[in-house]
Amino acid sequence: MNPFEQGMNKLLVSQLANLYFCENQLIGALLRMAEAAQDPHLKDALNEHRQQTIGHVHRLEAAFVELKETPRAFPCRALDGLLDDTKWTMQRLKGDPALDWVLTSAAQKVELFKVASYRSAVRLARQLGNEKVAVLCEGILDEELVADRKFAGLAFFGEREVVQ
Repeated sequence: MNPFEQGMNKLLVSQLANLYFCENQLIGALLRMAEAAQDPHLKDALNEHRQQTIGHVHRLEAAFVELKETPRAFPCRALDGLLDDTKWTMQRLKGDPALDWVLTSAAQKVELFKVASYRSAVRLARQLGNEKVAVLCEGILDEELVADRKFAGLAFFGEREVVQ
């Protein structure tokens, strides 16, 4: 492997470590969000995505094994910021009907951040010729896109659906 490929491989491992951190952080965050949600459909969607997220962690661990690396988490300040904003707003709107809107919006922001991150990881893995890692990440990416659409369909204002 030439020095450029070595650097790109390190970049891929770093991206996966960043995503590993994100997915692990989201397991607890999605639980707290589901507990705070008032709408039963939103609560179900958050709990369902939490279960998917646990699977994402396992697939990322498989990607690390494929790369002959130990699974490790590299902190993600972008996700930390999104989750901090959500936590702050959840505290301020506790019990308020607008909270479900905030939770739906927060879930979509996180999903779209992860979509961009997984797209990058898929491209990089393919560029390096590691189809197994690309396929693992692409499977997660597909689930993130479905989750985003599901959360978009749950966005509402009162009883009126706003976003499709």
